[in-house]
Formats: sequence, structure tokens, C-alpha cells
Amino acid sequence: MYLKGKEALIIDDLPGMRGSMRATLSSLGIESCDQTGTAREAVEKMRAKFYDLVVCDYYLGDATDGQQILEMVRRNRIISHKTLFIIVTAERTQDRVVSAADFLPDDYLVKPFTADTLGKRALSLLEKREYFQDVYAALDDDKHGLAINRLEPLCANKNKYWIDAVRLMGGSLVQMERYADAISVFEEILKLKEIPWAVMGKVKGLKGLGKVAEARQLLSALLQQHTEYLAGYDMMATLCAEAGDTAEAQKQVEKALAVVPAMHRQKRAGKLALESGDIDKAQQYLSEVVERGKYSFFKDPEDYTLLSHIHMEKGDTEQARSVLDMVGKRFAATPEIKAKVQVLKAISWQKEGKPEQAKALLEPLLANPDDLPESVRMDLAKACFLAGDDEVAAKLLSGMMQNNHDNTALKEEAIKMLESVGMGDRAKELVGDAIQEVIALNNSGALLLRDGQLEEAARLLVEAAEKLPRNAAIVLNAAYALLLNLQKNGVTGEDLARLDRYIDMVAQSPNPPKGLPKVQAMRQQLKAGGGA
Repeated sequence: MYLKGKEALIIDDLPGMRGSMRATLSSLGIESCDQTGTAREAVEKMRAKFYDLVVCDYYLGDATDGQQILEMVRRNRIISHKTLFIIVTAERTQDRVVSAADFLPDDYLVKPFTADTLGKRALSLLEKREYFQDVYAALDDDKHGLAINRLEPLCANKNKYWIDAVRLMGGSLVQMERYADAISVFEEILKLKEIPWAVMGKVKGLKGLGKVAEARQLLSALLQQHTEYLAGYDMMATLCAEAGDTAEAQKQVEKALAVVPAMHRQKRAGKLALESGDIDKAQQYLSEVVERGKYSFFKDPEDYTLLSHIHMEKGDTEQARSVLDMVGKRFAATPEIKAKVQVLKAISWQKEGKPEQAKALLEPLLANPDDLPESVRMDLAKACFLAGDDEVAAKLLSGMMQNNHDNTALKEEAIKMLESVGMGDRAKELVGDAIQEVIALNNSGALLLRDGQLEEAARLLVEAAEKLPRNAAIVLNAAYALLLNLQKNGVTGEDLARLDRYIDMVAQSPNPPKGLPKVQAMRQQLKAGGGA
């Protein structure tokens, strides 16, 4: 009995196939086996419970496939690295598609296969899992430094798992931003054989070092040899987009779509087309995404808001509102979604020349704009500019920029928004100056810390943090200054409460700065040393 005592999950939209796979796993010793036919329930089950083994069919019949589920649960860390994920495919062509993805299954099986074949494959994978269990535990905890330490002896031992160890090492080095070391690791593999994932690892390292031209050249050569390598097209699109070449980025995504017409790439192609001004192509892609995703677990409210933007760009405001009405029917009405729809409908009314309808929708949102997420605040600022309320719009935009002074993508989005409302000439004033004010403030605090003026640095940065509570970098720097000041000048209850509040604020931010663990460790040391 190969798999006695293991927990398994079967994902297949056909009840008969689920029953057949259940019998197969039972014959291999698995007594505890859950089953589901939908992506939504599969993800919910994986969130709630650890599975040793997931067996997922490639086609699931609801505009969803097994590769999408794998990418979602791996990217969002819903399942452990210790969970074995096997994709079952019906055709040989599908296993090439799976092997070309960025997130690989532990194995794939082509139908038909015997219980003995599945059992032997799973047993082999379980042996590998046992070999890397300490590494997987570190990766599950997002401790890449610890994973690297545990991988070092495994990389020195050139046994049958050596390539797996080197791949994990390279990935962790990239995560730690040790790009030069990562390149050296991947080159060790490439000396033996050109493996696409190793080339991709080197490309990521070169990108991290800022050697974008070299990365693109290497990736281009790889794609000439491996024309179905989806992850390669995705990365090339990213490199092109970051260089400002959205048209070429769109072409790269379209090459991937020619291999597999996946919804998430259709959406990306649509967004790139919208960005480059190809409105008709953007409408084509995003209309397909909305239609295909109608019954899919992977549908997203943004698909609808983007399509409504396109209809407004084409002057069809009534159709834009019709698309927005679908959001309320197909998604839970969260405060963020309701606010986004409300703002976009207001913009549609303004474009239609009906300011009173727009005003009725905007006034409730303007009462508490700080409660809104950045994506909604940007559209709200646009709506205010269109309504002629430049002062309110400028204040909204300035606050967003100051709270996200190091967010290049948001800065570019703000400039494009200003251009779209005919205010591109005020970009420096409304965007650049707001960002420079925060940078200058941050630099002043850093200089005071360097010169040992801890109390003054803490005062300055605390004032900044209270003014810009959404700016995680500023709030973290304020916490750091408070810690240094408390260590030198003694602990007060008020400062400790503020310090803990700041650390919690940063920890709960969407993208906590990398210095957070250091500040958290210093806080623990202060507590251990007698600080409250």
C-alpha cells in the first residue's frame, strides 16, 4: 500500500472520473480522500486543510483549468510546499503546456494510466518531499535565508536531488535579492544543459542587477528555441512594459495566447492595449474575458471596470454603465467594489454632460475619501477634475502620491490620469513636487539619525507618520527612530504605544517594507531588556 495514511484531494468536474480516481487512490492505501468538481470549492478545501496529495484534472469545464488552480494556490501560498500537486492531462500536447508554465506541478500524468503508475510516481515524490522537508518548512514560513542555509549542504551533495536543490537555492537567492549569487547558481546548471527554468532564473538575476538589455537578449534566444515557453513570454512582456514599450509587451503576451488562450493573459493583453491606445483591441480582449469568466471562479470585478473604461473612451457611456451594473449581479457588494462602481458611473454621467447625476454619486465618497483604497481614490480624483473641482482633486492626488512616494507604477498612473483630463502640464506640480516633499522629509530624518539627534529625528518622523499614515516606509522609519530614541533616553508609555501602533500599521500594509523584520526584532529586544 504505497500511500497509506496520506490525505488526498481529487479535483475533477466529472463525477464519474472523481469516483474512478477515488477507487484508484483507495487501492493505493489512501483512506481519507476529499473530492470536488469546482475550482472555488477546491481552493476553499485547500485553505482549510493540509493535503499530502492533490490530483487535479487539467480541464474543469468552467473556463478554469488545473494549471490556473495550481498557479493561484502556489502564488498565494494557500498550500504548503510539502503538498504534492499532480495534474492529469488527456493529451500529450497539454503536458507541454503544463511544463512551460511558471508554476510547475510536481508531476503530470497522461490518461490512461494504471494505479501502479500513479502509486510509484507519488511514492517517488514523497521520498523527495522527505529529503527537502526542512527546506520546505523554511519556505512555508517565507524564511529564504534559512532555506539557503539548509540548501547549502544539499547542493554540495550531487545525488539524484541535486538539480532540485540548485533550483530551490537559485529561487531563494533571487527572493533575497542576492542576484549575482543567483546567476552563479543557475549558470552551474547551464554549463551542463540548457534548461528553460535555469535560463529564466538567470534572466531574473540580470533583471535584478539592472542588466535589462542582456536579460532580454538571453530570453529572446531562449524563446527562439522553446516557442511554447509561456513563462518566458510573460517575463519578456514584463521587461518590455517596464521599458515603456507597451506595444511590444502586448505582442509578447499575444504569443503566449497563441499557445494557450488563458483568461489572465487575455486580460493582460487588454490592459496593455488600453495603455498603448489600441482601444478596439482592448475591447476585444476584455469583452472575451468578461464573457469567458461569467461562470469562472477566476472572474474579477476589475475585468468589468476596465471594460467600462473602454466603453467610456469610445463614447458609449450607456454601455459603460450597463457593464458596471453586471458587477453588482456577479460579485459580493464589498465597500471597495461599491465605491469603484459609484465613481465610474459618476465619470460616465460627467462625460454624458449630466453633472447633477455625477454629483449625487460623488458627494458621499468625498465625505470620507481617506477610507477608500488607492485605486478608487485615483478615479475619484479624475472625477473631481472632470467636474471642475480642481482643488479637491489636487488634494486627493497629492495625498496619494505622498503616501506612496516610492510607487513608480502609481506615479505613472497619476500622470496618465492627468493627461486624460487635459492637465498633463500640472504633473510636476501635483505629482513630482508632492513626492519630492516626502523624500526631503525622509532624508532630513535620516540625517538627524546619522548625526545622533535621536529625539529630534523621532519628533520629525512621528509628525510625518501622523500626516501620512498610509506611507509604510515613513511609518516604519518613524518606528525605527522611536526605538533608537527609547533605547538611549528611556521608555515612556506614550511612545511605546505609538511604536507598537506603527509596527502593526506597517505589518498590515499591502507591501510591508523589507526593513520591518529588523524593527520587529529590535522591539522584541527592547521588551526582553525590560521595556514594556
